Amino acid sequence: MPSFTNLVIALPCDDLEDFPADYRGTNAQNLLACWTGLWHPALIKQANSFTEIQSTDETAGFWQSADVQAPLIVVPNISATSLESATMMGWTANCDALVIEDLTDRQQIIEQAAATSDELLNWKNSVPEKIVNDFYALGYAFLQTMLMSLQLRYSSNLDQIDFDAKVVDAAEAAIAGDEKATSDKLYACFDLLLEEKNSYYPVEPQLCELLLTHPNTLGKSLTKQLESSDTPISILISGQDARALTEKNPSAIETIKQRINDEKLSVVGGLDIELDDNLVCGETVANQLTAGRDSLKQVFGQPPNVFARRSFGLNPTTPTVLKSYHYDGVIHANFSNGTIPSMGSGAMRWTSDSDEHVLAISEPPMDAADSGTFLRLGVELGEMIDSAHSATALLTHWPNKACQSLDDLKRIAKFVPLFGEFVTADFVFGEAYDPGYGQAFTADEYESPHLANAIKTGQKNPISRYTDYWQRYHRLETARRIALLAVVEHNIDKSTFAPFQNRIAQLQSEIELATIAADPLPSPAPIDENIQTLLDEAKQLFQPKNSNKQNSNVFRFINCHSAKQRIEVQPPSDHSLPAGTQKAQPPVCFAVNKNAVNQTASGDAPEPSRWILDLPGFSKTALDFGNVQTKNLFQKDPPLSSDLQLQNEFFKVQIEEKTGGIRSIQQHFGKTNLAGQQLAIRLPKGHASKTPYAVMIADSIETTENQTLSAAIKSTGRLTAAGQDLAKFEQTVRVVRGIPRIEVDVKLQPIEPLTASREHYICSRLAWKSEGARLIANVLDSCEQVAHQWFHATQYVTIKETDAPSVSMLTGGLPFHRRANRRMLDSVLMLANESQTNVSFAITVDQPYPLAASASRLSPVVQLPVHSNNRNQSSQLPSDWLFHFNRKNILATSAVPIFNDAGKWHGISLRLKETENRSAELTISTFKAIQSAQIVKFNGDVFSTLPLDETDSRKVTFPVASLAFIQVNLYFQT
Repeated sequence: MPSFTNLVIALPCDDLEDFPADYRGTNAQNLLACWTGLWHPALIKQANSFTEIQSTDETAGFWQSADVQAPLIVVPNISATSLESATMMGWTANCDALVIEDLTDRQQIIEQAAATSDELLNWKNSVPEKIVNDFYALGYAFLQTMLMSLQLRYSSNLDQIDFDAKVVDAAEAAIAGDEKATSDKLYACFDLLLEEKNSYYPVEPQLCELLLTHPNTLGKSLTKQLESSDTPISILISGQDARALTEKNPSAIETIKQRINDEKLSVVGGLDIELDDNLVCGETVANQLTAGRDSLKQVFGQPPNVFARRSFGLNPTTPTVLKSYHYDGVIHANFSNGTIPSMGSGAMRWTSDSDEHVLAISEPPMDAADSGTFLRLGVELGEMIDSAHSATALLTHWPNKACQSLDDLKRIAKFVPLFGEFVTADFVFGEAYDPGYGQAFTADEYESPHLANAIKTGQKNPISRYTDYWQRYHRLETARRIALLAVVEHNIDKSTFAPFQNRIAQLQSEIELATIAADPLPSPAPIDENIQTLLDEAKQLFQPKNSNKQNSNVFRFINCHSAKQRIEVQPPSDHSLPAGTQKAQPPVCFAVNKNAVNQTASGDAPEPSRWILDLPGFSKTALDFGNVQTKNLFQKDPPLSSDLQLQNEFFKVQIEEKTGGIRSIQQHFGKTNLAGQQLAIRLPKGHASKTPYAVMIADSIETTENQTLSAAIKSTGRLTAAGQDLAKFEQTVRVVRGIPRIEVDVKLQPIEPLTASREHYICSRLAWKSEGARLIANVLDSCEQVAHQWFHATQYVTIKETDAPSVSMLTGGLPFHRRANRRMLDSVLMLANESQTNVSFAITVDQPYPLAASASRLSPVVQLPVHSNNRNQSSQLPSDWLFHFNRKNILATSAVPIFNDAGKWHGISLRLKETENRSAELTISTFKAIQSAQIVKFNGDVFSTLPLDETDSRKVTFPVASLAFIQVNLYFQT
């Protein structure tokens, strides 16, 4: 066969201006292999030219041209479908062409071509692989440079004749074995391309290779990646995976450390375990960041400077938390499914609603394992530069899983910064331009895939794992705060407290990890047993040690929540009070004697002794049940339950006779029905029912409780559709005098299994009057208006109408909610694979601080008997509080003691969260004179020193921004 005189690629276009650069996957890989494979120096030397394009639309006369003799024609997959086999046979017969198609790698081109010519075979074998790969990289560089110029600027300034000559000269030098001359001439070719690119795009892009990690990629694949790459790289890794790396691949750690010291590698991340931050509380996020950064520092020698997470979990509150950990920047990008908003090109201040900000880049990650990324890389970089006068390409892949073109890009960067230089993520943010203004987003712009993923993967207990989390979290936090009170009251030192605190921290991590566990925990779960053990131990720390004798009438009530709580308690069984309903000065609001008789569902029976107490926030209140001044107040008050109606001072609740749901909720002074509630099943597509929901039918309704202080009505029935019973239910609605919420307890018994679909679920449906009502829900510990059909709300959802009191559902950890239409909300109680059949939530009316109400409902109040030989001493125990906040929209999410170097207690660290999107001037009143006060970062660094109140040494006042999340350290005078 004669020597090849033309190197031709058959494409469905006339020139590079119309080059098909939008393919992905296999087609893109094949197309790049066809293009770059023709740039082998042996082929260029023989043809005395490089690749030219032949349009598949003009093939009829191609082989008849006198200029075309013995061409090498490569047919990509995208062209093969438009070329008939007769056409390619005509090329072979009439112009002695070699047609190569169906190739999977560019090396096949030279191998098939060399098989036809001893000359080519000898040249092929004479050129080192490194030089061959440099030519392939030059071919890729030429393609991308011309795409930038021709597809974005529709013109080119490249001296094509000079460039062609230099490419041929380089090929001849390569065949001659002169490596220095080859290198010099290749540099000359790349310089011409750089000059062409700079004539339109003088900005030098940054190329950031980001390695994603997983427990399954920490072994040989990571080692091979580190050994094969000598360009700067960044590794996204969690604290948990970093610890695993120390066991699986310790040699990789030493390599990473050395690269970090050489500024050739940066560790990106910060979380210990990647949870869905939309479904947990802010303290959990802070805990995971603290633990993750500590682990990464321990393993690699320093904490990360750039934050990123592989799974979905960013939200509008993220900048507030990151700001407290001294992050230089954050990669505002999504490496899994789910949707996050785009900031546009370049760096941007990502701003939270609290006005905290962190520098961020949000260019969508480019999949370096997909050849389609590299097929249009030049166009993408040009568009970034046009948009922001800068460009950062975030090239992501798993270890040793990048496509061949990434190596081409690295080779280009070693010659000239044609498409930029490879840099680490630390370098990106170290050099990033701060625009000086911020960009904020709403919760709706972050669309979580959590529900879809849970259904797709068949996750067990997708709902109760979060209701369990929230109940466990508040119980564990109660144990932590009782221990704090014990430290303060008994001056416990660090050596005694630290082991207890470490056990709490370990158990908190277990609670958090359970939200992503593959299998449900057994019942009762070991976690629950361990929480109870710690709670009991905290109580023992707090109890006075002077006597084991109990005074049966004197109790201390500990409110560990920072907001005031009104609670229902049952006093000791042997105390005595006048019959009737009583009231005294706080903390006793209402009380009823154990000997009082009231008509109940079972007839005349003694009503149990119960009290309603008001407890200040962060308080320990002593109460002698045998020594309370009382007064009968409610002789003329109507009963709490009558004719399917429940009521207290705040509202009246009407139960629907046919369904057993809540027909109406009304305030006493208004006639408007604020909301109604029913149970329902959202039916799957294709169901025989004419309506999308099953109907709630009550078989029986009974008053199960009708006492002086509380009343309850239980409905029992079925959820039916198309004449078929799909589930049985029990729903109990209960109200308590003095407590402004309606408790709803539901027991479900599905008859027909739920299918694995988010369109098939059992729910509680809340309905209201106005189509213009807005929905406000919690995001972490903040409030956000929601407009999406599906959204998360693990603590509350508030329905706000213009001319009516608000109605809030305190969800109790129920994570998934759907606005079915403009006047109805579905709160999902059961999905496929959910085993928990008992669910509880609450409804409140006109609640100004729903997050505080939700936390109060889940935070148990601890009731402790007083042990003392002296009744007068025990009854005169002080009723006091640690702290008092003058702003109810600010909650303490954490409170821990501070010890000095000698291990003695001398201060308390508080984390504070503003919950209602309202800035405030907060005054903290304390139980003891303050020596100094500081706002500190979550990593312990001091941010600012707070001025103390000049008139009262027990107070400190400072501004708190809307939705701020801050840590305040208070040090007390000795």
